[in-house]
Amino acid sequence: MTVPAAVAAAAFKKWAEPPKSTPSPPPPPGLLSTVPALWKDGRTRISTVDKALVKTPIIMELAHLTKTSHLLVLLYLVGALVYAILVIANVYAGFLTSLFAAVWPVMFSLRAAESMKKEDVQLWSAAMIFTAWLIFPWFNGSLLIYHSILKNLVPKPPPQPPKPDPRLSKWAYVK
Repeated sequence: MTVPAAVAAAAFKKWAEPPKSTPSPPPPPGLLSTVPALWKDGRTRISTVDKALVKTPIIMELAHLTKTSHLLVLLYLVGALVYAILVIANVYAGFLTSLFAAVWPVMFSLRAAESMKKEDVQLWSAAMIFTAWLIFPWFNGSLLIYHSILKNLVPKPPPQPPKPDPRLSKWAYVK
């Protein structure tokens, strides 16, 4: 049994012609489908805020001095303010101060090591050593700083008159 050529051509036509392009289906709903749009929206909002911060003189000056973006300067200032408020209010003050004293030099020492500049490595290695010398009690660095420098800066209180013995009345005669 032979199949006529016209029937065979019609049967295999769908494989002979290239497929018609169909639009791709929309992404399924969910967080991953909205991430690109959110990313683009966030970048435009950040650039808008950064352009608005150019008008603020203190932020403009700090951004120029530190060579960072205006928004980053604002974030650093807000972080410093929150840190100061938490330390003054004694909310995790010891933890925050120890964390700040340990993390800041480590972070910049790693940056200096990555930059491979000798001056940066020396500066931040010295900062790490000095911080460890001040913080850890077995080095007694803080006591040395207090006794050699700070003790002389703090005025001494005036001498107090001796307190009377509470067992004696004010009319009692003491030899």
